[in-house]
Amino acid sequence: MRKNVRVFFTLLCLCCGLGQNPAYAQDGAPLAAEPPAQAPAAAPDAGIALPMHEFARLPVLHEGRIKPLDSLARILMRQIAGDENPHGRDAVDWLALVIFDPARAAEQPLLKIDAPALYAQADSIPEERKRKFYSLSELSPLLQKTAPLAAELSAQAKADLTPDQAGFLAAHENAAVLTKALRSLSLILPLDVTLPRAATGFGAGETLNYVALSRLEMPMVERLQAIIKAKGEDPERYSDEEKKEALLAFQLQTVRNAAQNNDWLKIIPGQWQGATGAAGGVAKGDSADWFAPWELVDGGHGSPAAAQYLAVWEDLALAYRGADMAAWTAASAQAKMALAAQGDDKNLYQPARFALEILYNSLHPYEWARGLYVLGAILMGLYVLRTPAWARPMALGCMGLAMAAHIFGITARVILLDRPPVGTLYESVLFVALVCALSGWLAALLRRQDMAALAAAIGAFGLLIVAPAIVPEGETLEVLVAVLNTNFWLATHVTIITAGYGMCVLAAVMAHFYMGLRLRLAKGSPRVSGLYKAIYKVALIALLLTAVGTVLGGIWADQSWGRFWGWDPKENGALLIVLWLVWLLHGRVGGKLRDLSFMAGMAWLNVIVALAWFGVNLLSVGLHSYGFTSGIALGLGLFCGVETALIAALWVGVRYNEKKGRLRVA
Repeated sequence: MRKNVRVFFTLLCLCCGLGQNPAYAQDGAPLAAEPPAQAPAAAPDAGIALPMHEFARLPVLHEGRIKPLDSLARILMRQIAGDENPHGRDAVDWLALVIFDPARAAEQPLLKIDAPALYAQADSIPEERKRKFYSLSELSPLLQKTAPLAAELSAQAKADLTPDQAGFLAAHENAAVLTKALRSLSLILPLDVTLPRAATGFGAGETLNYVALSRLEMPMVERLQAIIKAKGEDPERYSDEEKKEALLAFQLQTVRNAAQNNDWLKIIPGQWQGATGAAGGVAKGDSADWFAPWELVDGGHGSPAAAQYLAVWEDLALAYRGADMAAWTAASAQAKMALAAQGDDKNLYQPARFALEILYNSLHPYEWARGLYVLGAILMGLYVLRTPAWARPMALGCMGLAMAAHIFGITARVILLDRPPVGTLYESVLFVALVCALSGWLAALLRRQDMAALAAAIGAFGLLIVAPAIVPEGETLEVLVAVLNTNFWLATHVTIITAGYGMCVLAAVMAHFYMGLRLRLAKGSPRVSGLYKAIYKVALIALLLTAVGTVLGGIWADQSWGRFWGWDPKENGALLIVLWLVWLLHGRVGGKLRDLSFMAGMAWLNVIVALAWFGVNLLSVGLHSYGFTSGIALGLGLFCGVETALIAALWVGVRYNEKKGRLRVA
């Protein structure tokens, strides 16, 4: 019967020319005026100049963590537009447009997708050249036509997809995410409806949205069923009032069906569901118990406090759509007060923490650090080449500023995530870069080992270049998997072993410089001897840290998995670094490795660390599979090949100059 009624609704709209809600099609997809296929993209909507300061700080649960709306907005924009600030407009401004005015947002060119792949699968020919951004409304016909193929591809493993297939599937996934965001608040947005006389109890000027009209949904359906039973299914036999009743029921069901199971905007704290929820108090609970507005309706999770907070969001929506500055400011302040009144539970609302997260999002500290490390390396390189004396203090100053930005970024992550800064592969790269930079900087500052500072700046810059490739979708301050969620072992095993990686990188880059110096200086030269001793000391520290870190990892494994050592690829990689350092240092002490051989092995330590740190990820097996990253084979292979060729070239060059007697003592 439900299917027959829905079909009848459609026939009623078509036969009688009654308009649907312009914000929703029958499948719930946002609509606007039908544009011609591939119409030129309009200029981005200038939006409404409303202050977003308080709105950006409202909390939302996303990816297992309570974060400000500013962070959610940046993640959404990076995913669908490939940029945090598409068209030069702040992400939080775009988010407000998407959730409060979906019909207008659907017209904005926000989707950065491989449109030619869609056209190819739809057997269509684009009428214009490829653009960077597309609107959802202009792509909807293509997306609907190619949806069956997207469903087939989504069932396959992503590793099995070709680049074209992956781009095609990503286009559908990004459009689906944007559509879900557009529908997230549809239950409180005003609807363009005409009330029949039977719909009583609504005052003049009252906002008509799904929440207000939902009590009419079932009565209207029941009345329609009675009309169909009495007059049949021919809409021409119905009165105007009966047609209005039918259309209202259809519109309400369309809104509900379009947003069914929509859990994208989790803004309602689950703590308000506790035993004291009726009085507006806080019941301490799992932070995962937050709800999206539609979940309150679908799952019956409402409470007085939740209803009041949702009413505040309705005020925000009306103020935004009406460009009412005073109403927007008042509603933003009211939302802040409603959250603050619930207490200071860290899982609910922490303005200071949210302000720090927004600052971290806005400053992009690692970009500043990269630029300053490069400048420091250039200046220190000039000084090492015996050019201006002023270059050294400036180089150390630039490195100090770079480390300040670097430390701010890592410290902010520690505060925001309540864990040590080494929980993920991305975080470990950031931390290793800092250890490398700080060690070389201190060596130059305290022991005048300027080559160490140069090596540190280069090593830190290289690692910060690698870091974004690990999270191509952009960092989201993600929550750890359960096996890693232990601050004690993160602060001991992971911190110590990654600090060892930092010292390994520093020693390896310094060894490159040693071999470079040996191209023109003899082994007994003061500069060469001083650098040799410094590298030896750094190697000893690296061995100590990696060995202790590996043993601590075994103890953690024994507590977590019941065995100290299981020859897991990640465990083998850590052991490989220790054994390589042990072999080099024992070979030097035992006289089996000459200085050049020792330094070549130390320089190749970069390759060993890369294989042990990243290479094991390519195996995609083992108990440490939670840390695996795909798509690094080509980059890792190129790095290992270039490093090996460079070290071999330096070796041959030094040996050749030795035989020709071209080396001098200086």
